[in-house]
Amino acid sequence: MPARYLAAMLLAALLAAPACAEQQSNPPETAQLVRVIDGDSLLVRHGSRETQVRLIGLDAPEWNQPYGQQAEDWVVRHCPQGSRLHLRYDQELRDRYDRLLAYVTCRGRFLNLHLVKSGLAKAKFYKPNGKHQRELKQAMETAKKAKKGMWE
Repeated sequence: MPARYLAAMLLAALLAAPACAEQQSNPPETAQLVRVIDGDSLLVRHGSRETQVRLIGLDAPEWNQPYGQQAEDWVVRHCPQGSRLHLRYDQELRDRYDRLLAYVTCRGRFLNLHLVKSGLAKAKFYKPNGKHQRELKQAMETAKKAKKGMWE
């Protein structure tokens, strides 16, 4: 019995190793916020150049649509100009508009998730980037039930 247990533990450790190695070898990249473009797009200084970042896993209204200005204002309020950002990526690095696709953390807050939780963006899956799809979808359902933002 102990030999079986030891073998099972060893197998579990071996299977988990690639996931742990991937997380350790892919730390978040840092960038600096230049300005908020809209609720789901940012202009950042990434390395030595400025580039647009599109928050993935969500769709915020455009500035001229209902809740579009509120979504933009929320990002500005929680992530002021000059803030340090942590960028994490999924399967696809850039979209058809050449924007960098990222999950963004600012001041300890996961922006993608909190925009959806606040009811200021919808969870939206864009293949193949689905690393946080389940979490974002659950946040949207919670915002709907609480009648937050666009779900009022």
